[in-house]
Amino acid sequence: MVLKINSQLAGLPFCWNFVGNSADKEMASENLIVPLMAMVGELTRRQRELIKILQNKDKEIEDYKSQGGKTTRKHIETQEFVETAFENTMLMSKGFEEEVKSFGSSAFDDSGQDLYRQIMTKHSWLHRQKNEEELPVNDTSDQGRKPSTGTSWGSSRLPPSVTGPPSQKSPNKSPASSKSNTPDTSPIKDTELMRRQALERRLESDEAKKHEKTKKKKKMAF
Repeated sequence: MVLKINSQLAGLPFCWNFVGNSADKEMASENLIVPLMAMVGELTRRQRELIKILQNKDKEIEDYKSQGGKTTRKHIETQEFVETAFENTMLMSKGFEEEVKSFGSSAFDDSGQDLYRQIMTKHSWLHRQKNEEELPVNDTSDQGRKPSTGTSWGSSRLPPSVTGPPSQKSPNKSPASSKSNTPDTSPIKDTELMRRQALERRLESDEAKKHEKTKKKKKMAF
């Protein structure tokens, strides 16, 4: 495929031929197929979590009704959620037919694009973290490198920024009590925090550079 551009740039003729080559299978798999599979898996996980929330809500409403509670307006009252009935309704709905007709064209709407970006960013972060963990830590000749601790940066654990907020953090403790109880852990936590923040800044910088390159290419096209 050849894209021929004949235009003007700053008042001067601009002629350029862009030659496009077919991408290899590995590139298509890494940037399209596998991320789409990850998106399906994540959406399925979120659906299961939503079903659990609905079921818990039904239990809560049933508890209110058993105590004599009633809705002030009849039309806002809902039926008990049944997963099997919901799935059958979705299969017989008009929306399901329209989605099949579109055959995946709506996969990358605004919400789909945002989910794709989140998955690729998380994948890049995990891949970068794995490479950082595999670096040798026994070499003490480099004074600027601080060795990671095996207790929280081991190969079988993820940093708190990925798995969620740390459960061991207790801001209500006084400085005196925390200092007396854990005198050896605060330097380790500081080291982990600095390392995690450095990795996050590096990842954000890489993403910003990619967006900047894309913007420059778009500007050159005009």
